[in-house]
Amino acid sequence: MCKKISEATPRDSVRGRVSAAVTLRHFLLAAMTWGVLLAAGTAHATISCSVSGNGFTSVYDPISTVPNDNVSSVTINCSRASGDPTTTTYSLASTNGLYPQGQNNRARYSTSNYLKYDIYKDASYSSRWGPSGSAPFTGTLNFGSGTSASLTLPYYNRVSAQQSAVAADYTDTMTTTLTYSVTSGVNATATPATMPVIITTNPQCQFSTPPGTMSFSYTSFQTTAATGSSQFATRCTSGLPYTMSLGATSGTLLGLAYSLSLSAAGGTGTGAAQTYSVNGSIAANQVGVCATSACTAAAPQTLTISY
Repeated sequence: MCKKISEATPRDSVRGRVSAAVTLRHFLLAAMTWGVLLAAGTAHATISCSVSGNGFTSVYDPISTVPNDNVSSVTINCSRASGDPTTTTYSLASTNGLYPQGQNNRARYSTSNYLKYDIYKDASYSSRWGPSGSAPFTGTLNFGSGTSASLTLPYYNRVSAQQSAVAADYTDTMTTTLTYSVTSGVNATATPATMPVIITTNPQCQFSTPPGTMSFSYTSFQTTAATGSSQFATRCTSGLPYTMSLGATSGTLLGLAYSLSLSAAGGTGTGAAQTYSVNGSIAANQVGVCATSACTAAAPQTLTISY
């Protein structure tokens, strides 16, 4: 009897180990199934958005008294799976470019030559478009029953008037960042879009103050010359050399010979007004022609800037 009992014990032990191994395999299989289901739930939301824009180019006249304004646009494109939300909220921010100064964007030609420009969200140029947290575009994009949607947002560029500038291409790069909702409480950020800015300044000159009338008072046979002067001002692109000339440097009125000259033959533009004068004289001891006690006469003259 003792031998039978001792032979039965090892067989029972083997059965116990086999049963335990089977139970362990079932546990591992259950754990693997749970892991696959969890991963599938996390990957369900598939809303994806991108942003693109072309930046803007502008030809700037630095001597104009009005700002240089133009409009450009940026586009948001989004897609979703059929089971995803039908709307996504967005926030589209813009940097102040590579060379900002305070709130102003600046395009650069060289380390000492910049042009200020600003970006606005509205055609009245009252609401700036700026970085996240200050002045981004915000809103909701609606897919409706579709799986894709897009939105084009215009933005408005202003280069302020009468900045000192050389004739050159001024460049900058704006960067826009799009943040959008994927599901409730979950946001994603699209790859930032870079948009080039090119502001071309052409050489320009103008009379910011034109010359006025030069008047002489002369009495026949007077022993001293009569003189007169009229001031004017030019405004030319910075660094731009220019010359000035009169259509005539002499003439005759009422039988009196007169001469004209300029205070300078030319200059180099600074972007600001530069003042000169036209000077004139009537030599002494001239008789003149006048049948009454007093006579008047006038003649137009031409002043030209060449650059």
